[in-house]
Amino acid sequence: MLVGAVLSGSTRYASLAELVAALVLLLRWRRRSLQALHILVGALVVAAPVLALLLAPLAAGGVLLQLPGAWALYLLVDAALLFVWRRRVLQAWSEAKANLGVLAEAVATLPNLPRPSVDAVLRTLPVLPPLRDRDLEPDARHAIAAFSDWCWTEVTASALLPSLLVAVPSTWAAMLLIARTLPNAGPAAIVAGLNIIVIMVRLGLPLEHKRRLLRALARVAPERRAAVLAVARDLDWSGLSDPRRLRMLRTLERNQDGG
Repeated sequence: MLVGAVLSGSTRYASLAELVAALVLLLRWRRRSLQALHILVGALVVAAPVLALLLAPLAAGGVLLQLPGAWALYLLVDAALLFVWRRRVLQAWSEAKANLGVLAEAVATLPNLPRPSVDAVLRTLPVLPPLRDRDLEPDARHAIAAFSDWCWTEVTASALLPSLLVAVPSTWAAMLLIARTLPNAGPAAIVAGLNIIVIMVRLGLPLEHKRRLLRALARVAPERRAAVLAVARDLDWSGLSDPRRLRMLRTLERNQDGG
């Protein structure tokens, strides 16, 4: 439902007004998803003592063990909302239909938008000064957008992994306690398999985005590859450790001359 609301309408943004409206909509749905998390957590915490009285103490413990799953679900929904918005904005930017520097300056003048939330969202995009943004060629834009996607995917996957690894066995244990059944090898193997899948997805998604970056770099004219590297160095690297940032930059450096 949340992602569907963000997906509704045009598949591209063609004007500054549409970009600002899409950002406002994203912030609104992110706030609503956080409110839904608060309601869910409150219901679980309040329901636990009631279940302890009506059913059994173990059942109450099972309810509390669902809290990691609620948190992981919230993170997944929030990441999906941001992913859809970023994809559409970057598509417009790659096609030179949007200037992210102008967008950043425009939303800075809107007093009703929460500055920390706006800054956190824009930080995931390749925001440049308006004139520098205007002068980028399409092939360089596509490569920079691919690099931005790679960085964002790496940060998001790293942030989601611990919560998901805790949520899967915690939800399984909650089901056992609520149903008052003993664990057995079959479901335990399923839980282990799900965690392995989570790890594989965490490793695979950034790798796929790296491949997309390399394909985009191959289409950049040689004389513009240095500009792509310069822009990448100037992007906000919040959330990435220094060693990981250096490894990503080396990927661009190695391919600067088509290597």
